[in-house]
Amino acid sequence: MGESLSFLGGLQAPLFFGENVVQYNFQDLEKKWQKIWEEKQLFSSKGSHKKTYYVLEMFPYPSGALHVGHVRNYVLGDVLARVKASQGFRVLHPIGWDAFGLPAENAALTNKSHPRAWTYKNIEHMRAQLKSLGLSYDWSREFATCDDSYFKHEQEMFIRFWKNGLIVRKEGEVNWDPVDKTILANEQVENGCGWRSGAPVEKRKMRQWFVRQADFAQELLDGIDDLGGWPESVRTMQKNWIGRSEGASITFLVDHEDPLHVFSTRPETLYGAAFCGVSIDHVLAQKAAKTDQKIQEYIDYVRDHPFDEKDTQSLQKGTLLPYKACHPLTQEELPIYVVNYVLSDYGTGAVFGCPAHDARDYSFAQEHNIPCPQVVRALDDSVPLPILQCDDSCVMINSQELNGLSPKKAFDKVVALLEEKSLGCKEVRWRLRDWCVSRQRYWGTPVPMIHCAQCGEVPVSSEDLPVTLPEDVSFDIPGNPLERSHDWLKTVCPQCGKDARRDTDTLDTFFESCWYFLRFISQPSHKAFDPDVVEEFLPVDWYIGGVEHAVMHLLYARLFTLMLVRCGYLKPVLPFKRLLTQGMICYHTFRALDGRWINPTDVQSHKDGTYTLADGTPLQRGAVEKMSKSKNNTVNPDSVLGAYGADALRMFVVSDVPPERHFEWSDAGLHGAWRFAKKLYGTLHEHKDMLVGSKPQGDMTPDFVRAMHKIVANVTADIEAMRLHLAVAHIRTFHNLLSEQWKTSPANAWHGWRTLIVLMEPFMPHLCAEIRSECAIDFVWPEYNEAYLVEDSVTVAVQVNGKMRGTVTVAKSASQETVLDAAEAIRKRCVNSAVRKIIFVQDRIVNIIV
Repeated sequence: MGESLSFLGGLQAPLFFGENVVQYNFQDLEKKWQKIWEEKQLFSSKGSHKKTYYVLEMFPYPSGALHVGHVRNYVLGDVLARVKASQGFRVLHPIGWDAFGLPAENAALTNKSHPRAWTYKNIEHMRAQLKSLGLSYDWSREFATCDDSYFKHEQEMFIRFWKNGLIVRKEGEVNWDPVDKTILANEQVENGCGWRSGAPVEKRKMRQWFVRQADFAQELLDGIDDLGGWPESVRTMQKNWIGRSEGASITFLVDHEDPLHVFSTRPETLYGAAFCGVSIDHVLAQKAAKTDQKIQEYIDYVRDHPFDEKDTQSLQKGTLLPYKACHPLTQEELPIYVVNYVLSDYGTGAVFGCPAHDARDYSFAQEHNIPCPQVVRALDDSVPLPILQCDDSCVMINSQELNGLSPKKAFDKVVALLEEKSLGCKEVRWRLRDWCVSRQRYWGTPVPMIHCAQCGEVPVSSEDLPVTLPEDVSFDIPGNPLERSHDWLKTVCPQCGKDARRDTDTLDTFFESCWYFLRFISQPSHKAFDPDVVEEFLPVDWYIGGVEHAVMHLLYARLFTLMLVRCGYLKPVLPFKRLLTQGMICYHTFRALDGRWINPTDVQSHKDGTYTLADGTPLQRGAVEKMSKSKNNTVNPDSVLGAYGADALRMFVVSDVPPERHFEWSDAGLHGAWRFAKKLYGTLHEHKDMLVGSKPQGDMTPDFVRAMHKIVANVTADIEAMRLHLAVAHIRTFHNLLSEQWKTSPANAWHGWRTLIVLMEPFMPHLCAEIRSECAIDFVWPEYNEAYLVEDSVTVAVQVNGKMRGTVTVAKSASQETVLDAAEAIRKRCVNSAVRKIIFVQDRIVNIIV
């Protein structure tokens, strides 16, 4: 017979403790406390506490159902929020819905439904799922970004940004997703494909709305220094994405054509230039293509097969143009190629090729038999071309007046030479580009602008906000339904009163998620938020979400905050103080021979190492991978809650590994958390009379007092640093210690168990709330005395001739004589000859040399 890999079978057996039988009916218990919390609005952030604390998880997209990967994210924040509330803080722990976007529109096509109906139906179901986890959300602050009351203020922001020159409508090259039929931001293109559809992205020139993100490049870069509470990896990704480059602008004259302007971060290698390369959209490439079919065909090919700089297998290709570039220092004529690895939207769309000192240029030169003159020599002459090293350990060669200089000094000198000839100058460039926020879709915030033949672009009047979406639209035809909603399109110009047309673009969904954390704090009807109230809570103390948002949402949120400050909405402020990028939950993957992915909960394992479905269908076991619908290896939390309850699930998903690391789903681990909850419940009920009663006579033993204060200190510190796996380990250690106290010390047991219940509550809130209620224990976080954290004894290693032979425990700062007396038994066992020397390091080792 096969054994199921999953324990999701609804196990719920009674626990036996001697003659007592205690039923842990978690389902009724959890429903009871969730109802109490909701009726009492226990987690409302209203109040006048002087101390505020803001815990926020990135709000979910209402896709229809949660999986346990979501659960881990939300439980991480909930543990911290509950602790801070028990410490007397006014905690803000809100939840809402990132509700606009293409998935809803695609679902409308699939299910013949309206995106609005689909979205709000999903919200209803997912709200119930979140509540079943016992999360301490302030539900009074819930909103969806598709609510008119939310995006009304977003449209007002858009207009004010436009009036302040922070948003412009211009023609630019954009990323076009041919499947989703919409524009994508650079950050939404992954390996040349749309981040949702996976379709190869096309480059198109279109007139669209852009946020002038590039104008904030230096501020965004400087702001990284203030992100000390963010993971270094995220800070590095943002720094690289912003991409500040110091270099030189260099002019290559071209016969009978406009000069070729090149930006280079390594102008000191200019004497090594062997060719010039331009992008497919460069004016020289476009002009040549008009009279040369071969060049046009190559341009078309590159447009359909863009170079992927992340793909190490991508080849550097190009074709020769009928022009020559004049080297600005040597006057040598250099060939000009249109090449696939020069990007139109980076730098000037042109480079000088230095094959000996650039890997891509070298590969291209090898393909086209172009010389590779070396101009930088590394100390190690055995380094093969291309020599990429360019620091003070190198010297310039074959570079006329630059010979013998370090690359840094050569940089300054070559810039001076170019400036003398008026053929170049020092310059700073940025990788960061303006953010295109136009999307050609229905389900999004309508751009609040009107196009008038006489007045041009005119903002919608404030009294006419919000501009809402028309309901009578069809999704049967690909493209933007708003273009076909003729009654909605027609309007009048607010300035001249003549017939005009609404803008049919909607905003990128990241526009909505840039400021939602502010609306959670303050929700007046007449404006986006009250800045005075916002200042009480910002920055968010802990922000929790996926690292995949490092150069999208997290960068945009910082940008948006700067824009709000510039337009008078806010005083300068950091949006997020500390950031946790949680790891993914991973699970087994299985496939049938026909290629179908099989959910692990449907798999049976056999003693011979094979796997089948219940009907005997053979399966192949794959790697453990992050949970995803595409691999069908997700676990529905509803089934887990029915079998084990919320408390066991909560405890399990924060145990064992650091939150920032990937977590492997284990049915055995979940079962272990459930057994721990049952054991805890049964043990405390067995001794309920002692816990309910008044404090027993007598004092706690000194060793126990010290141990308890250390546990409280460690658990508190670990939770505040989001090391929840370590906090759980300390709690389990304390639990094991307490199990020995019932008979030996009633005082230890009474104080210790009551403390343990409070420490456990953020992880298992329903079970602990029930026990606290029965035992009259307040949920006030225990304090610790630092005097008890100081060690008064140490463990000293005892060595004989440098080899470890045992340890002794002595008073801290004990003398050599005291340590040797304590180590006498070890000495007698291990030393058979006269002692020649004693090496003693106080509080650490004693080494007996014979």
